[in-house]
Amino acid sequence: MRYAKSKCAKSTTWKRWSIALTLLFLSALFISSLQAQSTHSVSLSWTASTDFVSGDSYNVYRSTVSGGPYTKVNTAAITADTFTDSSVSVGTYYYVATHVSGTAESAFSNEAKAVLLPRAPTTLVATPQ
Repeated sequence: MRYAKSKCAKSTTWKRWSIALTLLFLSALFISSLQAQSTHSVSLSWTASTDFVSGDSYNVYRSTVSGGPYTKVNTAAITADTFTDSSVSVGTYYYVATHVSGTAESAFSNEAKAVLLPRAPTTLVATPQ
């Protein structure tokens, strides 16, 4: 790598640091984009509770073990009867949902299972020899 010569040694050092930081930043962006491409998601849907009224919401809970313990997945109230969990990777997950009305929360719904498999390779090419 060549650097522009300068009358001041500090200027050359600064340019080297600037190039190094730029490369580090670009590397981080590349790694982040690779990680973003490898994420999985699970789409959940359910039949609305018969006593669901305006102002009510749902919570979704997830576990890696059937029967729990479950951890709440949503950070904001869910007012629709669908939810997408984008914070999962390859593995098996178990989900339940609850109905929240005011400060009261229902018992868990039935459990739904999602199995996420690794993605298959792409762009396979056969070359005759």
